[in-house]
Amino acid sequence: PWLRARAQLESAEFLLTSPERSSAPLLERAVEPLTHGTRNATVVQVLEGSGVRGEHLYYSGTIGSEATSHWDSAALLDQLRPRGFLTLNDVPPLLDEDKERALPATPSLPSNQTSLRLWLSGAGVLSRTHYDKGHNLFAQLVGRKELLLWAPAQLPLLHLYPAAHAAHRQSQVPLYTSVNATVASRTPLMRTSTPVLVTLEPGDLLYIPPYTAHAVRSLTPSVSLASFSTSWEQARWARSGWLPAPFGRLAHSKCLRARGAARLSLLLLRRAEPHLGLAPLQLLRQLFDSRFAPLFGATDEPLDETDLGLRRCLEAPPPPATAEADATWHGHMHATAAKVAELLFSRDEHWERAYEAAVARVLVEDYVEELVGW
Repeated sequence: PWLRARAQLESAEFLLTSPERSSAPLLERAVEPLTHGTRNATVVQVLEGSGVRGEHLYYSGTIGSEATSHWDSAALLDQLRPRGFLTLNDVPPLLDEDKERALPATPSLPSNQTSLRLWLSGAGVLSRTHYDKGHNLFAQLVGRKELLLWAPAQLPLLHLYPAAHAAHRQSQVPLYTSVNATVASRTPLMRTSTPVLVTLEPGDLLYIPPYTAHAVRSLTPSVSLASFSTSWEQARWARSGWLPAPFGRLAHSKCLRARGAARLSLLLLRRAEPHLGLAPLQLLRQLFDSRFAPLFGATDEPLDETDLGLRRCLEAPPPPATAEADATWHGHMHATAAKVAELLFSRDEHWERAYEAAVARVLVEDYVEELVGW
């Protein structure tokens, strides 16, 4: 059958992006092109790489979605029997208080969901280092693949794109293409990481836990099936969206928004310090070096006029007759930080689970970045 394949001429390494996530113009920068072409191709063309001369083809699509609507999804699924073992039910049941807080603000509540995604690629195609938030049961059906795996504790070493970037969860460091001297000098941490190498043969099944980074290379023409199931980590963190920050009185002023985001960030980072072993300034500096230095350069580089204006805003005393002069508003800020920290660092007594520190750190960093993006 025909499919819509991703196509690249110069590189066999594919970076996946979600443009709707981008907080442009704040984070429209990238160390590489973020887009790739797509074109119609047959399964044989994708597997054999028999497209335009020098072209690399790569396909992924969820069975039953619009991307595969022209296929006989029922026939595909019928060939995947039995498949019950590909489903992981890891989402705790919602409490009544959860439902009251979530609706109507959140139309979709966390639930156990599993999607089956097909991957087709020719020899040499590589998917960029990234992590998924859910469980991934990765079945190798045809051909051989090689995977590099990094534990969650190594995520700060991978120079991930920022949380509000279109390429969020992807590493900024190509594994195939040599980077220029400037980018190389800004991404030194990747060289200190220690991944595990795994080779998959037809019939192998690999479990990739949530927040475990991985890069996947096809050693031969390859067909794989990834079964993604919602994780406890995803479901618990979804509750952070039910905790609106008290920023309504700041929305009319860019300076006030910046001060409010900085204030709430600091309150959360202070609560995170005993659990992560990092003071707020330490964590922020490491976050900048990991995610932002490749895009914006070192912190000791000269500030432009926009940055200087923001610095003056943050260093100024609290403006009179604003939310910052209201003790009740400060109480709401403390309460919000406390509730977010509780999600991250307290034990889920109903499910008898807690975040491992490395995953909690990623979520803290993402939360702070989302505030900055706002």
